[in-house]
Amino acid sequence: MTLAVLATLIVASCSKENEPDTNYPLEGEWELYMFKSKNPATGNYGWWATSRRCVNGIYATFTDRTFTYYNVYATDDGKCINRYEYWDYTKVGNELRLTKSANATWQGQANLSKATYEIKNGELFFRFEVSNAITFLFRRRNADYSHLDPFVGAWLTTRVVINGKEYVTRENECLRGIFRVTQDEFTLLLRNEKCQQEDLTRPWVKRNGRYYSVNPNGDKELEIEFFNGNRELKLSVPEAKAVLYFEKAKR
Repeated sequence: MTLAVLATLIVASCSKENEPDTNYPLEGEWELYMFKSKNPATGNYGWWATSRRCVNGIYATFTDRTFTYYNVYATDDGKCINRYEYWDYTKVGNELRLTKSANATWQGQANLSKATYEIKNGELFFRFEVSNAITFLFRRRNADYSHLDPFVGAWLTTRVVINGKEYVTRENECLRGIFRVTQDEFTLLLRNEKCQQEDLTRPWVKRNGRYYSVNPNGDKELEIEFFNGNRELKLSVPEAKAVLYFEKAKR
């Protein structure tokens, strides 16, 4: 299933219908929603969601002069390790010049660093200079993001239909599809019955109510339908004789 479906989405740039409003303050409390990095299984860069087992609640806080980064990660044996970072900063354009705060507790924290950020429609895209391969997407704590396009979010398959045969997909089983969509890009990861996986990351645009994958050889329309108050999504890929049904993940 995986290669056939993904291949049809890249055969065949524009701007969105509405340009993002960046008039949002940096100060406040933010929660990690997604991050972009390399998938070790495929070697491709894409958008991924964090495990909620260790990352919950506030993940970063900003005042007009300080930045606290609540870096928590899970170990292979199931433990959650805290590596909180405390910074003072000065802002130059969209760049933050960071200096280790006097109350910093993690010995591995550097004395100096830099980061860049962009706020689009209330979402914070943040990138450390020392880890420029990773982009963090934060959402403001307790904020309403219903103004974003319904396509934006994390989606999980509930069932797939391949060559007319329906398969129910379940968490922790091989056959699975995951759609992670930001305001500008999507990552579609598909895993077949043998746990072989492929992923595809592409920019996307919306024109006249239709969604398109942006590709070097021309845009490819994504045949998407929403149901149940935009909580469910149907992706039809007729070239691969496949239909994928997704449910929006609660994060």
